[in-house]
Amino acid sequence: MIQSTREWFKENAKRFAFKKLEREIIKKEICVECGTCVSVCPVNAISGEWQDARYVPKLTGDCVACGLCYAFCPRTFSLDDELLGRVRDVYQVRSMLENVRRQNGGAATSFLRYLLQEKLIDAAIVAIPGNNKWRPVSSIITSPDDLQGGTFYSHIPMTTSLMEAISKGHKRIAIVGTSCNIDALEKIQSRPAGVLARSKDLEVLRLGLFCMDSFNYSKLVDFLRENSIEIDSVKRFEISKGKLRAETDAGSFEWPIADLEHLMNKSCHYCYDLTSMNADVSFGNIGSEDDWTTVIVRTKRGADLFNRMLESKTVEYEKLEQKAVFVIEKIARMKMKRRYSK
Repeated sequence: MIQSTREWFKENAKRFAFKKLEREIIKKEICVECGTCVSVCPVNAISGEWQDARYVPKLTGDCVACGLCYAFCPRTFSLDDELLGRVRDVYQVRSMLENVRRQNGGAATSFLRYLLQEKLIDAAIVAIPGNNKWRPVSSIITSPDDLQGGTFYSHIPMTTSLMEAISKGHKRIAIVGTSCNIDALEKIQSRPAGVLARSKDLEVLRLGLFCMDSFNYSKLVDFLRENSIEIDSVKRFEISKGKLRAETDAGSFEWPIADLEHLMNKSCHYCYDLTSMNADVSFGNIGSEDDWTTVIVRTKRGADLFNRMLESKTVEYEKLEQKAVFVIEKIARMKMKRRYSK
């Protein structure tokens, strides 16, 4: 039993010593005093001690770094499916189509273009610039020529346009959104009271975007102005390698994301999902090379449609190496644990 357990963990879990559990959970008083780490230790190296009426796990033997205590703790994230959700394939993809507004490899826009051109969907729900250039709105796109590409870093009510598309008679719809939008959509689809669950002839493809945070638009405008930049002069925003980059005619400016927490929407602090785990296909820039998009294919339907696009020769692609996937998992774990920092 012990041997089979160790073999399973070697294949499926990130193994951490008790010291990591102690540092991240116990000393921060996130521990729920359930005693699981004590119970699952195969070498009885962990004991529970009562201190000030609290049950505190302590290392009292030699830790063999098997990872069981960390993985089974209800307040940690260690297994692949906890960090990234369902995963069938992971690629890095780059569009072969020119698009000056495309973000990274332009894979999401190329996928939507293919779906619309081949009439595999009737409509796509995407974000487009609103009255203010960088304050987006959701829109119903029915022609591939109307797709613009690009990424916005603020909250967008995508579901409203989805419901409008349904009311107009569209039956096969793709919607692009961050995990908060995708999570809402999943509930509407899976719960009996949801309109999508009651409508059996509707097909909604969920395309998720990687997201660490979104900015409060007003605060972002004020911050840029303090740095002598008007937001309408920004041609392109990008978050990459821990920095926000703004490109203007006057040059490129960047700031560490760690210094911009005061600009973030407060709701983002409670989000733990980096990669839109409830999507059919997810898109982001973590793990891939510059000018490529990381794509996580999650469901059978997502795989069927995405593989058809790959066969169309409109994109370059290759399987993402495992070491790059580990990078995504590392950042996903950072986002999940962030809820404990305050």
